[in-house]
Amino acid sequence: MTCELAPKGILDRISVSPSETKICFEYQTGFKYAFPGRTLYVADFDVSTRTITNLKAFANAEGKKVWFAYPRFTKGESSIVYHAGGKLFLYSLADGSTKQVSTDGKADYRYPHGEATPN
Repeated sequence: MTCELAPKGILDRISVSPSETKICFEYQTGFKYAFPGRTLYVADFDVSTRTITNLKAFANAEGKKVWFAYPRFTKGESSIVYHAGGKLFLYSLADGSTKQVSTDGKADYRYPHGEATPN
């Protein structure tokens, strides 16, 4: 897979959109695993050449030492749901807005599927 970030760090917990034209993932600079402080990205994905382009950080661009993890596309591909600091958030691809969607401050979103997430 080709991505400009790959030589500089770890791309982890990747989610390919249902149409296979977009990709989202966690990124950390460096190659020693450290989960808090990762930045979440969304990008274009060319499945035939396995190329990731037009990267955009959508959560934790500053690299705060907080748990940002498990980005996954919603079923309708209009949003990405992810876990941050014990809460669940929904990032809208259309307008770049983010809103908290969990009511439980201890929500856990490990190993998500996305089929039943809000759009």
